[in-house]
Amino acid sequence: LPLWGGEWRGPYFNLDYHADFLNYAIHSKKAIIDHPLNQPFGTGVIQESMRQHNPRRMAAFENVWFRLLGKDLIRFGGAKEKGGESGKWNLGVNATQRLLSRDSNQYGEYRAELYGLYRYRNLVLVNRTATDQGFKRDPAFYGDTSSWIWGRVEDAYARFDFDAFSFFGGRISRNFGLMDEPSLILSDNPHSYDHFGFGVHTTRLDFTFYFGKLNTLRGFDSQQVIPVLVDATRYFSIQRGLLNFGRSVHLGLTQMTLYGGENKQMEFVYLNPMNLFYVGQRNHKIQMNGIWAVELFWNPSDRFSGYVQWLIDDVIVNNVPGQDDRAEHPDRMGITSKLVFTDLIGSGSQCDLTYTRIGNWTYQSYRTWENFTYQGQGMGYPENSVEVFGITYRNFSLPPFLPEISVRWRRHGEQDINAVYGDSRDPFPRGIVENSF
Repeated sequence: LPLWGGEWRGPYFNLDYHADFLNYAIHSKKAIIDHPLNQPFGTGVIQESMRQHNPRRMAAFENVWFRLLGKDLIRFGGAKEKGGESGKWNLGVNATQRLLSRDSNQYGEYRAELYGLYRYRNLVLVNRTATDQGFKRDPAFYGDTSSWIWGRVEDAYARFDFDAFSFFGGRISRNFGLMDEPSLILSDNPHSYDHFGFGVHTTRLDFTFYFGKLNTLRGFDSQQVIPVLVDATRYFSIQRGLLNFGRSVHLGLTQMTLYGGENKQMEFVYLNPMNLFYVGQRNHKIQMNGIWAVELFWNPSDRFSGYVQWLIDDVIVNNVPGQDDRAEHPDRMGITSKLVFTDLIGSGSQCDLTYTRIGNWTYQSYRTWENFTYQGQGMGYPENSVEVFGITYRNFSLPPFLPEISVRWRRHGEQDINAVYGDSRDPFPRGIVENSF
């Protein structure tokens, strides 16, 4: 099997301040990554993509950005040593200070990250712990903020690469879709959570399977005659396959299941990495909430690319003759699309046009513990009953400065992604509509 990035893929690279340029480099074909629809990327994968280009053929500003990126790649993950290495430690600190203004009052917030990394041959051990004053005002943060210092372990994992295979155990945020856009099926919207799995990575095919336990949720089953609140244990499994058709066309297919209940144990039918979850549910009578996604990334030139991801939560089919179920029950779906124009307005420019629409009841279930959330935050797109259109312009020709202009129109219905599934056909968006620009 042809390898993706060689035998060594390295630790995941998630320094956010490089994300914009890396996104520009992928769309402009300055960085050729075989499977760009799975993030975060390994440091070795990014380094391999950079080695395919001659700096003499690049513009001066591109060389500056690549040099800055390359320094942090070495600092964060290094390069694979040749033969018989005895292991290498890498310890570091990242610190930022945010200046904010609210109600005419100016104040500052700090964020500090301590990270440690150990590499031995194809084994990587990583821990990144953050303390952030912003956690105290973050509604998505579920940890303790009562003492003078608070924080959480953002990344903590072990990863082992062998030939075209990788094995993962630990915690990290993932985004299964286009870079710089939240995936509809599994995104980095919630805080990171623990999961385990493996992957097969070749030039043409990338297959990954992960499973894990989510937070226990106090919920109920609305289909019971008398709904009873229970403390439901929750689990998820996800399969994802990516196909690379000559580096210009990328196809993604994903299925994910979320199941649980009071004193629920993991189900092996959903731990089978090659099983079809819906068939398993019907045949084994094991309740779950399943979602599926199909996506296409088309990058025919270094000036233009297009992307679409279609999420299917539920499609109503009229199975009984003379009974119109579609008139009574809603489909639960979502779609996101993006057009990217690179170097069109000038060298170093990038203009994005984005459209997203998520149905009124997408991600929700009759059993509230089956809603696709972690600690109250959507595991895919952050909300449902929403429609968004956005335009973003960035200019990379002035490193290290990055001018950006972003305009977004959004309308959101009166909907809560944590609520029970209402099973009603309503106008879109549902209820009182909030419009923002």
